[in-house]
Amino acid sequence: MSAARRPFLLSALGAGLGLAGSALLATGACVPPELISEVGATSTEGGTAGSTSAGGAGSGGSGAGSTTGGAGSGGATSTTGTTGTGAAGSGGGTTTTSTTTTSTGDPLLACLAACPMNVGMCNAAGVCVITCNGSLACPTTVTCPAGIPCEVQCGGMQSCAAGVACGAASACTVACTGDHACTGTVQKPTAVSCPGGGCDVLCTGKDSCPELALDCNAGPCSLECAMGLRACETVNCDGDCTIACSAQESCHYLNCTGGPCNVECSGTQSCDQLNCAAACACDVKCVDPGKSCYFDPVCPKDTAVPGPCNLKPGCTSAVAGCDACSP
Repeated sequence: MSAARRPFLLSALGAGLGLAGSALLATGACVPPELISEVGATSTEGGTAGSTSAGGAGSGGSGAGSTTGGAGSGGATSTTGTTGTGAAGSGGGTTTTSTTTTSTGDPLLACLAACPMNVGMCNAAGVCVITCNGSLACPTTVTCPAGIPCEVQCGGMQSCAAGVACGAASACTVACTGDHACTGTVQKPTAVSCPGGGCDVLCTGKDSCPELALDCNAGPCSLECAMGLRACETVNCDGDCTIACSAQESCHYLNCTGGPCNVECSGTQSCDQLNCAAACACDVKCVDPGKSCYFDPVCPKDTAVPGPCNLKPGCTSAVAGCDACSP
């Protein structure tokens, strides 16, 4: 039989058998066996079993195979054969497969996805580490990736001159260890608020962080000005601030506003002019009053004369009425 005639005969024979298949066979009509095998059983009891590659379909059902089942005009679905994706007949159903991708919560995988190699490198803890160790390295604002912890290492002379923006990070550490490093404003975070995970800034290079502005309203900021001469010469901290000024001539001008401010001044000639009158609470410890806190700090509730929060030198929030942060 020619290939051109086969589809027509298959269609005609299928329609005829679907209408009166058992009667036709009973009359002894001459039906080529290969056509019967291709069309499949045609009684209203359902289709024949699907083969291992595709389910055959009769007029009464849809088959199912290992790949794609044939489509019948309606009726019961063949259930034998290996399971595949059955095509739907006019009265049959459709088999679908769905996959669900779940996150493992692995911090390293999250870091690798958010911290490409042209930005930084992920350490074993899943922190995006951005290195600016060459002289004049990272001259434009360093921006941390969003949603993951970030660490910026400004070890080169005059590195990170335009500052660091990491407000979108989950947590942030900035280390200004090179001389004159972080000469611009280190904004933790991005320019308006600190991530809820908190911010840590370390200024140890000579003349590092000469003018530091920290916005710590969304999360606490911790600032350490150590070792380097004149580290953190000017500091403006808004929000929840903890500051340690141990380097010589560090924190020369220090201004705290908004949230609670906790300052320890231990470096020689540190904290010469400290003002936290606008903070809701302020605790200032001048470790050696003969070497630090040259002028008495301005504390909350100070007016023309030192108020009850002023320790002369230093400030405290432990006295009644000196802690406006607590409800």
